[in-house]
Amino acid sequence: MKKLGDIIQEAIRRSPKMSLRKLEILSGVTRAEISMIIHKKRKRPTPRVLRKLASPLKLDYTYLYTLVGYIDEEDYLRMTAAGKSGRSLPDAVYETPPPYRDPGKKKEEVIRMIQDLPNSEMAKIKAYLELLQLKVSVGKKAGLKKTASHD
Repeated sequence: MKKLGDIIQEAIRRSPKMSLRKLEILSGVTRAEISMIIHKKRKRPTPRVLRKLASPLKLDYTYLYTLVGYIDEEDYLRMTAAGKSGRSLPDAVYETPPPYRDPGKKKEEVIRMIQDLPNSEMAKIKAYLELLQLKVSVGKKAGLKKTASHD
């Protein structure tokens, strides 16, 4: 797979009348930042920077995310396949979430956010949720002991 700096540099050359100065104006990313990406001094720019650069260079930002490791290559292929079928996201995102008893707005918001994540990130989310559940259960037990000792 090509390096991010090479892809950006190639896209600049391909675009008529594109320069670092013009790309800076169009994207809002400084020339210094763009130069560091091209010369491989900045190997993993933020997703926001990648997204800003993608549009004026007519690049797929999800491909740029893949180059630096924000998106797994397998997930990228699924996403592009979904795009060709007229859907903007892979099929897994369109599946209905599991039924919850009267979820509040916060839970619904979290569910929507999770649906937009690639499969490679789901294990991390699950591990974090398990950690939060453990903290809550430990906190409840500690709270019960405190109230019992204060009586």
